[in-house]
Amino acid sequence: MDSRRAIHFTQNIDNFLLPLSGGFLTVLIAVQCITVWPPVRQMVDKVEGRFLVFPSAAAYVQQLQKSATIQLFMASSGNAAPVQVSVLVNGRLRGIMEGGPVSVSVHNGDKIVLYAPALKQTVGITVNHNNPAILTPAPGETVLLSPASNRVTLSTVKFLN
Repeated sequence: MDSRRAIHFTQNIDNFLLPLSGGFLTVLIAVQCITVWPPVRQMVDKVEGRFLVFPSAAAYVQQLQKSATIQLFMASSGNAAPVQVSVLVNGRLRGIMEGGPVSVSVHNGDKIVLYAPALKQTVGITVNHNNPAILTPAPGETVLLSPASNRVTLSTVKFLN
């Protein structure tokens, strides 16, 4: 009879403590996930009187948000047939060059690809911009598209800090 009471008592403790510990663990994980967000972390550090852990988070976000416009000019031989060059930024079509310049909006880390599948002659594409914050691609950077290499990647877009 005493063993039945002991078993019943331990089952009651298990039925109470297991959900309680699971709840505490869930709250702990939720708080840890929320404090990863920089504004919440800064508020917690400020309340606790600690130094700010994420002073560079705003600079990092600002770096990602930098954008600029670059122009791409085509230079081909004088009597050449019209050429269509697709301008892709991060794999997405942003413009088609058909003799005239194309302006493309870019962000830090973007990859610019020039693609001309039906190319019959060599064509030069030149980059131009007047934004001093852009390191690459530099103004005057020229790439050549030819029937043998009809897909060319420009330098990755990089901004000054």
